[in-house]
Amino acid sequence: MGSEVRASHELLQAQAHIWNHIFSFINSMSLKCAVQLGIPDVIQKHGQPMTLSELVSALPISPSKADFIPRLMRILVHSGFFAQESLSGGEQGYVLTDASGLRAPAERQSHERKALLTCHAQSHLNRSMAVFDHLVPK
Repeated sequence: MGSEVRASHELLQAQAHIWNHIFSFINSMSLKCAVQLGIPDVIQKHGQPMTLSELVSALPISPSKADFIPRLMRILVHSGFFAQESLSGGEQGYVLTDASGLRAPAERQSHERKALLTCHAQSHLNRSMAVFDHLVPK
């Protein structure tokens, strides 16, 4: 009985490992989206934890796409690019982490961060696509 449980656990771990690699591109693409939308700059400019509604209203997006921002932020918080802090009234506010708060000299700040984070995201995407190439029969 013990060996069956161990074998079942090992199978589950192996499947989880594969799924984590297959879907790792989601973090990279979410990061790319955040950089393109300027979310780190918006939160930094706000100067304090920013609620979801404040963030959505400050972003250059169509109101029809606002429903996707909570999902995007959940992924980015989970992957450590942003954090949440409790505000008075029980609401949550988004703040920068060390990763999202990286800064270059002021004159190059936004451009260099976008280039750095986009390069990082593209690197993860390329690795993820390589996994797909090996798994999918041709």
